[in-house]
Amino acid sequence: MNHAGIAESMRFKDLIGNAGLRKSLLTAFRAGRTHSTYLFLGKDGIGKWTTARALVAAAWCEQPDENGDCGQCPSCVKLAQDVHPELRLVDATERIIKIDQIRELTEWLWLKGFSTGRRILLVDAAERMNPQSQNCFLKTLEEPPPGAVIILISANPGALLPTIRSRCQKVRFLPPTHAEVMPLLVAGGFHAEAGQALLQAADGSIRTLLRLLEDKQYFAFRREVVRRLAEPGDFFETGKWFAEQKEVLPEVFTLISSLLHDLMGLPYGSQPAAVDPEERTALTALAQRLHGRRMLEVLDEFVELRKRSATNCNLQLCFERFLLALV
Repeated sequence: MNHAGIAESMRFKDLIGNAGLRKSLLTAFRAGRTHSTYLFLGKDGIGKWTTARALVAAAWCEQPDENGDCGQCPSCVKLAQDVHPELRLVDATERIIKIDQIRELTEWLWLKGFSTGRRILLVDAAERMNPQSQNCFLKTLEEPPPGAVIILISANPGALLPTIRSRCQKVRFLPPTHAEVMPLLVAGGFHAEAGQALLQAADGSIRTLLRLLEDKQYFAFRREVVRRLAEPGDFFETGKWFAEQKEVLPEVFTLISSLLHDLMGLPYGSQPAAVDPEERTALTALAQRLHGRRMLEVLDEFVELRKRSATNCNLQLCFERFLLALV
């Protein structure tokens, strides 16, 4: 179990996306009109965990303003120093949340010694609870301790028992829009088109987007992927190169998917988002070869490539077959 604290998170006013949702949550928490259990839903990396942590700081701040927490009052300082006695965090560093952890957390939730009577438990990637842990936790959700608030966070809620899900107030987070992340991208020195390309490459994940902005090698890697798709050359060598990217295969697939999505829009007047003129030239060359039925064939091959990659296949041969569809 990790009790890492609010210091890792952004301030509430600096969070990206889901502004209306966040405002409603903060209003309810500050007014004490909370549900006993929440389930924050949405894809990985879009700010569910960060929002939950920043929400606690903003709700408990002793000198709050409309933008959130002050960062200086005793409550904010305790949260920043990971010593606030009324908050427990279970982050996503452990593969499984075991029944012993749930029992210990349940005992903590029922403690009577807090002067305010409030306690908040945040559980990230709650689907890591095995069936035994979930069944153990179920009684607490059915009869929650007075003053306690439990926030479960999950990108895969289907892995939670239906009885768990039914006892939670569901809060669905959406990926950020281009307009919402554009100030961050402009601050990083990117123009609108490059920003759109990066957001697509991040598949809507703020966490991935921030990582891409800090990754000095990403742009060279992206250009290499685009170049090899536009000009496969020797299929054996190019297929081998893609197969060697196994450690970052999800990123490769996300990038290819966003590029194909852009190319599909060309007949309708849209333009592929590119991070620089070199990439635009390569994408334009690729688009000239793919149109109509050819594009549908490429999409079918890409779907098959992703399916086969999840099996014990020869990844190089799979990529070679996909590359053949591009020429």
